[in-house]
Amino acid sequence: MTHHESIQTREITAMGIRTRVLESGPASDEAVVFIHGGPGSADDWDYFLPRVAEFSRAVAFDLVGFGQADKPPRLGYSGPVWATFVQNVLNELGIRRVHVVANDLGGEAAMYWAAAHPDAFASATLINTGTLIRYRWHAIAQLSRLPVIGTLSVLLGGALMRPALRLYDPPLPGGVLDRWRREYDWSSRRAIRRFYRSGPFRTTSLVVDAVRRLDRPALVVWGARNRFVPVRHADDQRRSFPRAEIVVLPDEGHYVHLRTPEVVAERLLPFLHGQLGVAPIAAAPVA
Repeated sequence: MTHHESIQTREITAMGIRTRVLESGPASDEAVVFIHGGPGSADDWDYFLPRVAEFSRAVAFDLVGFGQADKPPRLGYSGPVWATFVQNVLNELGIRRVHVVANDLGGEAAMYWAAAHPDAFASATLINTGTLIRYRWHAIAQLSRLPVIGTLSVLLGGALMRPALRLYDPPLPGGVLDRWRREYDWSSRRAIRRFYRSGPFRTTSLVVDAVRRLDRPALVVWGARNRFVPVRHADDQRRSFPRAEIVVLPDEGHYVHLRTPEVVAERLLPFLHGQLGVAPIAAAPVA
């Protein structure tokens, strides 16, 4: 994939695991850190990195198990494991203060990380994710948990991706789906199946109180047509972020940041300006 000219790509090793980092903006130990969900990669944030880089260091990386990161077969893929990986990546990059932006299972990583690293956690932007209370897996995840069907999902997951997403979300750009199809290999499908099999529920409800005590600023963006994580969970985020700004987009779904990134940017960029204490910069639009 060709990135905007301002985005630098490099490979690092964290926790003994190789991963790819996309980075833009000025050198700083404070950064906006983007954490993707499944079945994506750091490339999911390609639209946002150069725009945030106009006023902050901006970083995205492939979570272990996805994209171009290593995908160890016996790793227990879960929120706490991904949170540990996130912190090790931050250590390697010299980042000590974080404004996290997350989607999907990236929110699982982000919330466990935030609870464990309160001194580094500055703010959160949660796109159809966060601390999920009384959340049962969506149908695709539930099927993946079954013995025979789950094995078939690993074998056939690439071929099944497009029809499954058509059932669950408003249409995504063809380029995104093509990239996901390439990235979502057998090892990534195995990783997400292990995540689904880690328990009958998403477990971020365990860290609700720990995150709430921090009372960090948050922007919550949710698609009203999200069938993966229904919109009723948007208001749940106030349990962890009492001051959260909640934006519900009536025509969008789970992957709104990929379907209409400009709509998300209209909310995200002013929020981050406020958190970083910088005035909005009048600049030519990023190509």
